[in-house]
Order: sequence, then structure tokens, then C-alpha cells
Amino acid sequence: MSNVSRLGVMTNQELPIILIFGPSGTGKSSVGARGAQMFKFLHLETDRFPGDGFNLLAIRPEWEAFWLNCDALPLAQVVGGRARTSGHQGAIVTFPSRAVPSPAQLAAATSVGMTPVVLHGKRSECLNSFLARENSTGRGLGADHWLLNNAAEHSAFDESRFEPFRVRVFEDGAFRDPSEILQEVRARAG
Repeated sequence: MSNVSRLGVMTNQELPIILIFGPSGTGKSSVGARGAQMFKFLHLETDRFPGDGFNLLAIRPEWEAFWLNCDALPLAQVVGGRARTSGHQGAIVTFPSRAVPSPAQLAAATSVGMTPVVLHGKRSECLNSFLARENSTGRGLGADHWLLNNAAEHSAFDESRFEPFRVRVFEDGAFRDPSEILQEVRARAG
């Protein structure tokens, strides 16, 4: 994999960077945390409801360059630099469920060597998983919250443009083996 971007600027891509998107209930945070342990990756969790993970992680300018201008290089450089400086073998960045990347954003990420992945399942599987998590944590957000914040996003992630990026996380209504999911996610990053 080349370490030189389309602009001729050196990137940090000797280390894999995985960007995890998907609706709430697909286990993005869990996959990120487990993947960090399993592969010795840095995990940056941007979904800090009700807080702002981009500000807490001090990556707001890099995120906005990517999200607003389809310039993924600053995000790749800062995430890769943090992973390298902290002695990690790569990085996993997990995003809020409302972050549905456009084709241009997906192309921008891949053009600088980052690997976008969409964790996915049927609407009912995602909703049931979300409700189970909310009950177990005591936070207690209900189906109305999921529908308001995920129904349109889930429909978007169902679109064919996301097929190359999707990783199915449920089988027969239950989570697949986490190790299998992680191996599939990791394999996509080369």
C-alpha cells in the first residue's frame, strides 16, 4: 500500500485505519473495543452520547475536513500518528449511527488507505439489540429514540452502495461470534 496520497503528501498508512459506521444496535463500540484488544489497535470512540466525541478526542477539524469537504487526509494523518505514537498496530474509529457517509466520503477514505466498514443487520435485529443494551445499562432509551435517530439511517445503509462495505453482525436474530466479525473487519484492512 502506498504511503503517498493523491496529493503527493505522506500519509500514516503503514498502519491500518478502520472506520466503523452503522445503525445503533450493531455493536460498533463493542467491535471497536474488542478489535483494539485483539489486534492491539487504538480505538477512538466518537459516539459519546449525549457528549461530542469529536471535540473530546480533539479531532473536530480533521473530522470536518473529511465530512464536509471529502478530504480524508487530515483524519488519516492524525489517527495514524496517534496510533503510531502510542505504539499501536493500527486504529479503529467508531462513529455515531447518524454518520452515513456519502459515496464521495467513502472514496476519499479509501483513497488515503483507510478502510470504511458498515456493521449491519435487519431493522428488527438492530432495534432489539439497541433495546437490550439500553435495558442492561439502565439508560433506558426506548424504541422511539432508535426510530427517530436510526430508521432513516438504517434505510440508507440498506442501499446497494454500501454492499461492498457491509459486515453482517447478526445470524438468526442473534449476534454472530464476535471473533468472526472482528476477523472479517480486520481482513478488509489488508
